[in-house]
Amino acid sequence: MAVGLKIINGDFVINNSGLLEVVDQNDKCIRDFGKMLVTEREYTGNTTKYYRYNPKYGTELNNKNQFRGMSRLAIRDTAILLLNSAINDYLRKQETRDNLDLGEIIRYVNFEVFYDVGDLRKLIIEIFFGTAYSNEAIFLGEYEQSVS
Repeated sequence: MAVGLKIINGDFVINNSGLLEVVDQNDKCIRDFGKMLVTEREYTGNTTKYYRYNPKYGTELNNKNQFRGMSRLAIRDTAILLLNSAINDYLRKQETRDNLDLGEIIRYVNFEVFYDVGDLRKLIIEIFFGTAYSNEAIFLGEYEQSVS
């Protein structure tokens, strides 16, 4: 069973008994999968200069250079391809682990990508996923991504 420390607003959570709280099952999956989606993947021109154990972790959505000169439809399609790549890499990495609970095993991921009607320089990404623990779709969140 994999567990992680519960963190809220950057602080560890301590329960009434003075012990650190942990997250597991679906809550851990929500945290870990969500973290991957907001982490910038290594790419040429990326400003991070630290060594990564897994350079394919994260997404390249922040690499705005790849969107230059594209139509809005091409930008949206590229964002979808980048999300699919990041999700597939995450799921492949997850398959190599043998300490996951059913609530951490992602069975499917669905997402929608559309433009913010109030600001066409931004994409809105809504993500749902399901785990082996339950057939119910879990709403991971709505993310804004600037593409210009």
